[in-house]
Amino acid sequence: MSRVHVGWRLTEHELLATVRDDGPGALATCDLGAGTVRDRLDVLGGRIDLEAVPGWGTTTTAVMPLATPDAPAGAAHPLATLGERETEVLRHLALGHRNRRIAWNCTSASPR
Repeated sequence: MSRVHVGWRLTEHELLATVRDDGPGALATCDLGAGTVRDRLDVLGGRIDLEAVPGWGTTTTAVMPLATPDAPAGAAHPLATLGERETEVLRHLALGHRNRRIAWNCTSASPR
C-alpha cells in the first residue's frame, strides 16, 4: 500500500467518514471482528460499509448518526424507573464523585 485517503462529510443528520487505500483489496467485512468500530456503530444505529476490489484497494465508509436512536413508542424515559437513591447516586456519578464520597454523602452531613 502506498496511499491512504481519509475524508469526511458532515450533513444535518450524520457524519460519513471514508478511508480509501490502494492496497491489495483483500480486506473483508469479517476482518472487522468483534469489539471494533462496527460494534460501536451498531449501538448508535450507524453502519460501516466495506468495498474491496482485488488489486485496486479498499474503501471503508463509516456512517454515524448525530442523534441517538429513537426509543420505542410509549417507552418510559430510562431514568423514570430509578428509585430516589439510584437517582442520587447517578447525580453524584455525573459530577465525577467516587464511591467513598457517594457513600459518605448518603450517611453523613459533613466531610470526613
